[in-house]
Amino acid sequence: IKFILEKDYLVNPEKKIPMIFSLLDELNVKFMLHKHIFYEREQGDVDILVPEDYFEFLVDKLKQRGFSITSSESFKLGMTKYDANEKFTIHVHAKIKWESEFISTDDVWKRSRKISLFNQMITVPSPEDSVLIECAHASFEARLLRLCDLLQFLELLKHDSINWDKVVSRLIQYGYHSAGYLYFLAMNH
Repeated sequence: IKFILEKDYLVNPEKKIPMIFSLLDELNVKFMLHKHIFYEREQGDVDILVPEDYFEFLVDKLKQRGFSITSSESFKLGMTKYDANEKFTIHVHAKIKWESEFISTDDVWKRSRKISLFNQMITVPSPEDSVLIECAHASFEARLLRLCDLLQFLELLKHDSINWDKVVSRLIQYGYHSAGYLYFLAMNH
C-alpha cells in the first residue's frame, strides 16, 4: 500500500518538487508555488501559478515534454506525466480563481516573496495571502474543512508571522468576509 501511495498519491517533495522547479527554470518561466507550501499533503499534485501571458506557452512546453492534460477548469489545467513508474502531476494556474477571483492574482504577485525551499529560492505568496488562499481553497474548491486543511493552516502559522489586521482588511476588500469568518471560526475550534 505504501508503494502505491508514494507512487500515485503522495507528493514526494524531495523528488517531484525539485524536478518541477528544474523544468520551469529550464523553460525560463516565472512561477509561484501558491498553495500548500509547507505541508506535505495527501494529494499527488503540485500547484503552480504562472503569469497569464505564460500559461499557453508553459502548457505547450509541458506537452512537448510528455505531460498530458488530465483536467481542465477556468484558468487551470492539470497535467500529468509518468516517468520511471512515477506519476508527476502539475496543476498550472493562470489565476487564483474558483467560482470567482477570491483574491486578486495581480495583488498576490505584487506582494509575493522569495523563500528557500529544496535549496532553491522560489516565489510564494505573502504570509497573509497564503492564509487567504488556503481559506478560499477550503471554502470554494473542497467545500469542506479537512484534516489536511487544518494541518496546512498550522504549518503556515509555524513558518510565518501573520498580520491578522491585513488578513481581515483583505477579506473585506475582496468581499469575502463571511467565508473568511466561517473558516477562521472553524480553525479556532
